[in-house]
Amino acid sequence: MWRNRTPMMKKRALKHGRPTSATVRFLLIGSDSDGDPTWNEVKGEIEVEVPGGPPVVLRGLFNGDKKRAPFVTPGTRLPVALHADTDDKVVIDWGRWDAEGGFAAAKGTGAPDQAAAANAQAYGSTAAPQGAPTTVSAADGPTTSAGGGWQEQSIAGWRAAVAAGRMTEAEFDQAVADLRRATGA
Repeated sequence: MWRNRTPMMKKRALKHGRPTSATVRFLLIGSDSDGDPTWNEVKGEIEVEVPGGPPVVLRGLFNGDKKRAPFVTPGTRLPVALHADTDDKVVIDWGRWDAEGGFAAAKGTGAPDQAAAANAQAYGSTAAPQGAPTTVSAADGPTTSAGGGWQEQSIAGWRAAVAAGRMTEAEFDQAVADLRRATGA
């Protein structure tokens, strides 16, 4: 979940990331830097199929698409690219979804207001299933550096790195201590 993604970052992630798919639990309209609603970033929860590993539930901000995102409903399968080195960062591949016919199918089954109602209902009842670890906080706070959610995302990412053997417990403890000292938490 990269915040303030530039087109170059998204393009690089799609090119060098690990292609897989994710099932949408909910997607809600995001907001731009001025707080105005925009579909260019979406707030949501998706369950990502990790190649060679268990599924991972990610909750936070994702790259949106003002043309396609309003038609996505819970249960929709979207193509994504996982970050090359970690399982807790993804970019939604809207172009591939369109090319595979997903957008045409979604557009033909309902209007954006119907999708929004379904997502709002799913948002109110979403919980992580057994066996699919949630790698970010269940808290719904913003995931920008201006909000509190980014700290939980960092800690969750470090926990995933420990579980994958890319970070030791001592490094994890030091990183958490540094984060808490820096944020006054």
